[in-house]
Amino acid sequence: MAEDSPSPLEEEEKETPIQTCHDFEKVAKHRLPSYAWDYISGGEADTMARNRQNFALYSLRPRVLVDVSVIDTSCTLFGQACKIPFYLSSVAKGRLVTKEGERAFVRSAAKVKTSYLVPTVSSLPLKEVWSAAVEGQHLPFQFYLLNDEKQSFEALREALALGACAVVATVDSNAPRMGAFRASTGTSTGGVFPSPLLTWKRLAEVRNFL
Repeated sequence: MAEDSPSPLEEEEKETPIQTCHDFEKVAKHRLPSYAWDYISGGEADTMARNRQNFALYSLRPRVLVDVSVIDTSCTLFGQACKIPFYLSSVAKGRLVTKEGERAFVRSAAKVKTSYLVPTVSSLPLKEVWSAAVEGQHLPFQFYLLNDEKQSFEALREALALGACAVVATVDSNAPRMGAFRASTGTSTGGVFPSPLLTWKRLAEVRNFL
């Protein structure tokens, strides 16, 4: 049986290198199942739209007649040396986009020598996520103090035991996402909410736990 011919977009991908975030989004929308794309691209309520709107107010300051024969973009993130000044954030439910789940994100971060923030709501056991790290790769952990505080601290203890190099606390969360993801899967992506007891004082207690 003859193989299916490449789609116009697949042909375009071969000819046009990905250079911007928009380029990534275009390819992802084509490749991912609709429910996965809706979850990833939907963001939290209107937060993503506001972030983009505000970020668009910034522009790069042009500096001409400067020697750029050698460029160093390295920086320090979460106490770790990185080759580029950005990292992979803690998108939950990684197996929506790849069978390897968060392990694929760990490997991708290692490949470009940056950091990956392991999410509380991982689609894989934390032990499996950390097992994908290469030698010298240190992973920070995103921490939710949930209504079930016992479960939250168990996850934190495990992450620390596995070698988490930093803990990043998420202190807010919007309402459950509705729309196409729920319609496609019959499930809600909500349910991850910080404890109503979470205050500055409580956060200080969490820090002392470390």
